[in-house]
Amino acid sequence: MSKVVEIKKCHECPHYWSREWWHAPFNCSLVKRLWGWPDVIPDWCPLPNVPQVEWHDKQLVIITALFQDVLAEQERQVAKHGVQTRSPFEWLAYLTEEMGELSEAICDAHYRGGASGHIHDEAIQVATLALKIAEMAKQGRGGADE
Repeated sequence: MSKVVEIKKCHECPHYWSREWWHAPFNCSLVKRLWGWPDVIPDWCPLPNVPQVEWHDKQLVIITALFQDVLAEQERQVAKHGVQTRSPFEWLAYLTEEMGELSEAICDAHYRGGASGHIHDEAIQVATLALKIAEMAKQGRGGADE
């Protein structure tokens, strides 16, 4: 019987580790910090060259402007797709897809010097869809006559 080796991908780069090396949450910077082994981190790992940036919660002090962005996105979505009726799982799939785009925008800005404005745009799309789902959930099953 052959031995199955469990492999896990780093959350921060394309590096893979076998089960004997990783712990949750796992990433290359954790290995560097815990064991101080820069030689186990491949040269192509982006971490040594990426400054760590922290964003501080602004407590929604610009909520009015953000809500205007959400309303504009709502109008754009309806103009593009029309008013839709979908199952909760379809709405979840759309929201998950938008979250993936937000994740991509954050990674692009962090690792490739992309524009943070793209993060804002994607976050507004996530917020708009999440608010639509919240509205449908609060009003019952989301039927047009409810």
